[in-house]
Amino acid sequence: NIAFTGIKKKEILKPENLRTYTLGNNIEVATYDTKENYKNLTARFVTNTMPEQKYGTCEILDYMLNNGSKNISKEDTTNIKTENLISSSISATTNGIKINVKADKDELKKGLDLALYQVYNPNFTEENLQKAKTFIKDLLEIESQPSANSLINDEAIPENLYSYSDSRILENLENITLEDVKNLHKCILSEGYINSAFATTKNDTQFTNSILESLNKLPKAQINKFETVDDFTPTEKNTVITHENQNAQADIAVAYKYKVNHNLRDDVTFSMLSRLLSKQAFSQLREKEQLAYYVECYDSSTTNKIGLLKFNIQTTTEDEETGEKSYDNVQKSINGFQTLINNVLLGDFSDEELNAIKLEMKAELLRGGDHNVIKTSMINIYQNSPYGILGINLNYKLIDEISKEDIINAAKYIFASKPIFAITANKNTLEYNEKYLNQLEAN
Repeated sequence: NIAFTGIKKKEILKPENLRTYTLGNNIEVATYDTKENYKNLTARFVTNTMPEQKYGTCEILDYMLNNGSKNISKEDTTNIKTENLISSSISATTNGIKINVKADKDELKKGLDLALYQVYNPNFTEENLQKAKTFIKDLLEIESQPSANSLINDEAIPENLYSYSDSRILENLENITLEDVKNLHKCILSEGYINSAFATTKNDTQFTNSILESLNKLPKAQINKFETVDDFTPTEKNTVITHENQNAQADIAVAYKYKVNHNLRDDVTFSMLSRLLSKQAFSQLREKEQLAYYVECYDSSTTNKIGLLKFNIQTTTEDEETGEKSYDNVQKSINGFQTLINNVLLGDFSDEELNAIKLEMKAELLRGGDHNVIKTSMINIYQNSPYGILGINLNYKLIDEISKEDIINAAKYIFASKPIFAITANKNTLEYNEKYLNQLEAN
C-alpha cells in the first residue's frame, strides 16, 4: 500500500502565482511567487538548428565558460560569488547553454549579471583552449572504456551529436580549434532563442523589474517556433555491438529506437511503460534470478524525433573469489528482457502495478513543485514546450488517464522496431557467447 499526502492535488503550479513576459528582445520569461527570501533563476540559450561541430567541442566550450571571462579571472569570479553568497553554474551542450543562479533576493541580480557576463564574454584564448583539452583528456582517459549505453547511442544516433561516447571525444579533441569553439558559441547565441524562469515575491515589482531589466539588455534572440527536425531513421535489422575489456562483469544494453512526436500524452505513456518494465526487471532478474547487482529500463529522446527505450544490466560472468564462471549470464539477461517484453505485450501486468507507478510519477512531480529550485527548472523546461509552463499541470492530469490498453499499445509500437544489442565484456565471455550473439544478429 502506498500513501502520499497531497496526492489528490489537481495541479502542480497555481496559475495565480505565475506570470509570463515577452521582452523586447524576444526573451520569454516566467516568474512565480515564493515566500522565501532566497531566490533562484534558470535561463536557457537554445538553437533548434544543430550546429555542425567536432565531437568534444561543447565540452571545451563548457570548460571555457567556467574558467574565467574576458576581463574577470576565475579566481575573481569565485571571490565575487563567495563574498555575496551566490551559487551559480553554467553548462554547455551541443546546441545550448544553461545557467542557474541561487542567492539572497538582494544579490540575485548581481549573480545573474555575473553569469550573463561569463556567457557573452568567454575567455577565448589559445591558452584556455589548451587547458580545456588537458582537463577533458585527463578526465576521460580515467574512464575511457565505453559503456554498453554509449555504444548504443553511437549506433542509434549517428546522424547528429546529441549523444556520443567518450572515445569519440578523445579521438577528436586535438583537432578542435579555437575557431570551432567560437563558432558553436556564436551559433547558440545568435541563432537561438532564450527563456528564463525565476522566483520572485508577490507584489515586489522592484525586484522583479530589476531581473527583467538585466535580461532585456541582452542582444535580440530568435523566436522559438517549436520546430523540430525529423532526424529519425528506423533500425533496419537486428544489430549487435561488442567491446572487449578486462572486467569480471558484462555490461549489457538492449535498445529499441522509435519515432517520437513529443505529444505529451505519448511521452507520459512511454515513461510509464519504461518504469513498469524497470520494476519488473528488478523484481525478476535481480531479486528472483539474482542475475545482476544493477538492472533498469528507461526511455529517452532527443529534442528532435528519436526515442530510445533501453534495458541495461550489469552481470558477473567471472568470480575470482569463488572461481565461478557464469558466461551464460549474458544470454540469460537478454532472454530475460525478451520475456518481460512479451509479458507486457500480452498485458501480463496488474492494475495494482500500474497504479503504483502512477502514484510514484505523481509524487515526483509534487515533490518538484514543492521545491523551489526544482520548480524553476521544471517551469524552464516547459517554456521549451508548445504546451507552455502549465503543461506541468497537464502532465500531472494525464498520468491518471493512461490505461492498461495505452501501455500495451505503446509496447506494440516500440517493440515492433528492430533491437540494438551492446555488450562490453572480457574475452572469455564474448567468445563463449559468440554463437548466441550471431544468432541474435541473424534474426
